[in-house]
Amino acid sequence: MVNNLHHMPYLYLGISIIFNIVGNHFFKFAGTAMKISVTNKDFLLFSFLGFLIYGIAAIFYIISLKDIPLSVAYPMLSITYIITIFTSYYFFKEPITATKLIGVALILCGLFFISRNFQT
Repeated sequence: MVNNLHHMPYLYLGISIIFNIVGNHFFKFAGTAMKISVTNKDFLLFSFLGFLIYGIAAIFYIISLKDIPLSVAYPMLSITYIITIFTSYYFFKEPITATKLIGVALILCGLFFISRNFQT
């Protein structure tokens, strides 16, 4: 039971990351709707949902910071960049380029070193 509690802050961080990604996608939908008008009901709805979900992400992030050093937790948020590249391809048909994949590899390398430093 104690071992499971040790991993809870990382679960909260993961939930924060997921909500962050979802919030960003709602902002993208809002941006698309804004091309029509800023008073467009889709723009207003997607903007509201984006901010609401971002707020939930922030709450989970704050909870995770109780037990995870900021110098580890904040860089871990870069996972949102990696996942967003792939979800943007799926939802918005944005291309996945070689340059983006190199960036993903570099982010993963950085996360590897940051997480190893934290464990020692």
